[in-house]
Amino acid sequence: MQITDDARSSPGWFQQTLAGCAGALPVLPVVLTLGLLAFAPLGAAALQVGLFAAFVTAAAGSAVHTAISRGALPAAGPSSATALTLAAFVTQLLADPRLAPPTGPDVPGIAALCGAAVLLSGAFQIGFALLGMAKLTRVVPQPVLAGFMNSTALLVALVQLPLLLDLPLGARPDLHTLGGAHPLALALGLGTAACIWLLAHRWPRLPAALLGLLAGTGVHAACMALTDGLPWGARVGVLPLIWPWPPTLLPLWGPAGMALLHSHALPLLATALALAALGALESSLNTRAIDQFLNTRHEPRRELIALGCGNMVCGLWGGVPLVVTRARTLATLQAGGRGRLAAQVGAAALAVLYLVGGPVLAVLPLPVLAGVMLTVALGLADRWTGRLLVRWWRGDRSRDLLLGLGLVALVFGTTLWQGMAAGVGLGVLLSLV
Repeated sequence: MQITDDARSSPGWFQQTLAGCAGALPVLPVVLTLGLLAFAPLGAAALQVGLFAAFVTAAAGSAVHTAISRGALPAAGPSSATALTLAAFVTQLLADPRLAPPTGPDVPGIAALCGAAVLLSGAFQIGFALLGMAKLTRVVPQPVLAGFMNSTALLVALVQLPLLLDLPLGARPDLHTLGGAHPLALALGLGTAACIWLLAHRWPRLPAALLGLLAGTGVHAACMALTDGLPWGARVGVLPLIWPWPPTLLPLWGPAGMALLHSHALPLLATALALAALGALESSLNTRAIDQFLNTRHEPRRELIALGCGNMVCGLWGGVPLVVTRARTLATLQAGGRGRLAAQVGAAALAVLYLVGGPVLAVLPLPVLAGVMLTVALGLADRWTGRLLVRWWRGDRSRDLLLGLGLVALVFGTTLWQGMAAGVGLGVLLSLV
């Protein structure tokens, strides 16, 4: 790791501590909603499992990654692409009658299988690094990456529809369920997204997501008071205080657990490979962007090992996949943080918030969290694809442009049709070609 003199002149420990805390708060809405996204197919149980898993990743997984990494500001957390991949795996598991009996889903068994997939993805990432594959992410063609990002952006937006319409988690909007939709919930979610976009556009240094979350929650509370508590726009609700501990994988021990592992071995391996590849690719790109911003250089092999160790801890403790995130890094930088201490303090701040902030989290309206995720989905859309479409609209019909758009559409369509694992496989094949 080579750092310039500007990067070495980091602030003192007190300022870095404050910056770490301030940098963790703006990403709180995204952390919450990504936990819900990963386990949304579970319905109401997603609130209990998803939020706990998101905090495990943002706190424990991030702390392990920061301790091993040698990056200038190694901030990590949940990711939209990997959370959506895990949600697809949960949907596959719910097709098994043993995991989805009439009495309700077997939440411990599903969480254990998801933890095994995340843990295995971390082991794959460490294997990638030891085999010298860490630098291969730099040669992924731009059309392949664009197809991944565009399909992920659309899928993330579609998953928010039940929350925006005040439907149960995991419900599919159709003619039957739309009858129970609430227009005020939709207006609240879209208004929250518009507020965040306006703040980010006019005042980019402000924590737009956090301010939008507070504004939306305030509007919801005021409307509830004016309507005498008329139930609309469901809230997160009371969360049980669950301590992260390794026996998350205990349901997989014994004959019944081994039978589940055997019957779901192929989708578990495919999901783990998809998570490992997506996480490594996204983390590599984000780390390169951070290097450009800080004028530093990172060691790809060391960073991929740190990421793999963090994911193994996340899987062992029941978390969602971990990736290096630019949002938390930029928020910490804007708050004045310039070193690894700021990232470590940010992880500790999120852990404390989970342990003592339950009453605050309980009042957050789900449509507001969905509005936050709409802004995340918009940010995931690939800008390079937009520039190609503008050139095509203006009459450019060159071979390179049409080939680029065709590859983007192929990866995009494959991911939507067959899922993220198929999209990753096609992307790797196209990269080799």
